[in-house]
Amino acid sequence: YHPEGVFALQAVLGLPVEKLPAPQHATTLCRLRGKRSPLTVGMIGHQRGHAKGVQHFPEIVRGILQSQQDVRILVHDGSNDLLPDIKAALVRIAAEDKRATLNQQKLDIAQWPALLDSLDLIVCPYSPSEYRLISSGVHNEAIANAIPSVVPANTTLAAAAAAFGGCSVTYAEDKAASIIS
Repeated sequence: YHPEGVFALQAVLGLPVEKLPAPQHATTLCRLRGKRSPLTVGMIGHQRGHAKGVQHFPEIVRGILQSQQDVRILVHDGSNDLLPDIKAALVRIAAEDKRATLNQQKLDIAQWPALLDSLDLIVCPYSPSEYRLISSGVHNEAIANAIPSVVPANTTLAAAAAAFGGCSVTYAEDKAASIIS
């Protein structure tokens, strides 16, 4: 949690609260990302509705595919809980453009690091209000594995990125156009 989150929890609980380090560790070779072709952009993990920004996925995927020729996009939904209309839109996009992939398989202990190693950028289109005081396991994985990311401004994700050398770019508005610009 962000220091503000620790303060809020202390105030609500009336108990001491300590910030713990993220449990994620490097599982890849932490290579320089973005030097290979095509660039692989991922939105990965469990996709639990609007807090994770899934409503923006189709527009983000289309926008990236339209603006970049030398790119692949991987949407991973490890819990198979994408909203049905979002899943249908992503299936259509992947059928129309082979640069887009929807992967809905649960990954084991060997597959998850391989997935991370395949990515050059992780997009976290999360709700800024939802993630103002909570962290993200996916973003922690990005930092631990030296994978640049796109995260909402004024959140714990932006603060963590700043603390680890500015490994992310931020977006100001909870809109697909802001996320991909």
